Amino acid sequence: MKIILSSLLLVVMFCASAQEQKPVAQDSVPFEVRKQAVLYNLARKYNDVEMQKQALYNLYVFNPNAAFLDSLAILYFDQQEYVSAGLVAQDAVTINPDDMLATEIAALSFDNIGVSAKAIDFYEKLYVFNEELGTLYRIMFLQYNLKRYEEGMTNADIIIEHPKAKTTNLYFPVDDNQNQLINLEVAAYRMKGMIEQARGNKGLAAQHFNKALELAPAFALLKRQIEELNKAE
Repeated sequence: MKIILSSLLLVVMFCASAQEQKPVAQDSVPFEVRKQAVLYNLARKYNDVEMQKQALYNLYVFNPNAAFLDSLAILYFDQQEYVSAGLVAQDAVTINPDDMLATEIAALSFDNIGVSAKAIDFYEKLYVFNEELGTLYRIMFLQYNLKRYEEGMTNADIIIEHPKAKTTNLYFPVDDNQNQLINLEVAAYRMKGMIEQARGNKGLAAQHFNKALELAPAFALLKRQIEELNKAE
């Protein structure tokens, strides 16, 4: 994830401040909150993830702040508990619609568990914020999987026309042990070919595939797709 995990820093700063020995008004930080903050920092120190989660839940009960949910979502995501990560991040976005960290975690988490329609919703929100073509490509790919072909074609055209499409790259497999970098302009033409092939338009599929191959003659995966398309005729 490229977004700086600033919310985690906020939680750490809050917990650290709760442990300072400076005199404070009796009710300014309730004892139970200070206790959970100390517990959270100790759990971080000793790498006890489950105790960190418990402390964050308790802190959230005392103060329903999206920053605590962000940190909780990070812990779940890092442990590949994507269902919990997605649900927690989704609630964080509900509390703070501008929370792009939670938006990204929600998108990635729902994507990982195959809830593609919900993942698209969060990816689209993220794309409005970051305007990264890699995000738009992922949206397009999920739209293809969901047979939302018109939306996929529209996003493919947006990528092709974008000035950064020729310099933004993704890895595609050559074989089980090797990948190759392909720019997003080529990848978008390939996707247009895949969409037309799925629609049964083999002629249009071949046109888009051949355009992509013209731009990237060494694109191994694309060559195999063209071979399969030709065999189907």
